[in-house]
Amino acid sequence: MATVHRLPAFFLLLMAPALAAASPPAGDCNALMREIKLDVFDQNWPEVQAGTRKLLTGFPDCPHRRQAAYLRAQAMDRGDQQDRAMAAYSGFLQDYCQEPDSGLHCELAQVALYDLAGRLVRENGRRDALAILLEGIEQPGDAGVFAALTLADQQDQNLKADALPYLKKALGRDLDRDIRNRVCLAILKIQPGPSPCADPRPGRATGGPTLISVEVIDKTASATKLRLNMPVALAEAMIRALPAEIRGEMNSAGIDIQTVFQAIRNNAMGTIFELETNEMTVRVWLQ
Repeated sequence: MATVHRLPAFFLLLMAPALAAASPPAGDCNALMREIKLDVFDQNWPEVQAGTRKLLTGFPDCPHRRQAAYLRAQAMDRGDQQDRAMAAYSGFLQDYCQEPDSGLHCELAQVALYDLAGRLVRENGRRDALAILLEGIEQPGDAGVFAALTLADQQDQNLKADALPYLKKALGRDLDRDIRNRVCLAILKIQPGPSPCADPRPGRATGGPTLISVEVIDKTASATKLRLNMPVALAEAMIRALPAEIRGEMNSAGIDIQTVFQAIRNNAMGTIFELETNEMTVRVWLQ
């Protein structure tokens, strides 16, 4: 029979500090995560990077590793370390998001990666970032829709055209209302004309207007410059999303936004706004 050697108790006492160092207590990990969250709240991104690096390298069994890895990538992004952030987001998705329904942080990381890639394409024409977007539009779910929206927001008309079929396909899904509105607007910007989107608001009064129409006629060329129909709910969402300075310019030009909203609320039909200048005629009506 093999002899079992037992270490004397005082040897175990001497080894205790080393054992503790090799396996940090979970309480330290939790305390560090609380500090990281406070730094995120304060938008102290260098400290977030330092804290998440400490957690990821020093606490291999910490239950907060996934969140720390995501916050590390976010801190790099917010700290204008774009190349490192793109690699960190991609690494996070590879390490933590391979299973279906991987969780909220995986969805956030995908959207953040596509947003960052879109900025790099728009500002610097980065081909590696463009490759991420082109791969992203093939992804299922809302992340793929966001990649298509980001691609559609580029200046390059060819990229907009690449995004169009994916945006149209997305309309066949049960989308969140805000996302659906964004998809509809993106399609109309790429391909002006009759709106492909039905009015998404349930319970709209029967007989009321369903479309808002805009027509701009260029008098100098005796031609219609723009003719656009869109659901009234989509028009409201679009107008409310305009920056304050643009809405101010519209008011200065005589376009009373509140009049448009009031007409929609009152289910008014017909012309609600018309503007004549030396160069053009602008007409807005409900039908």
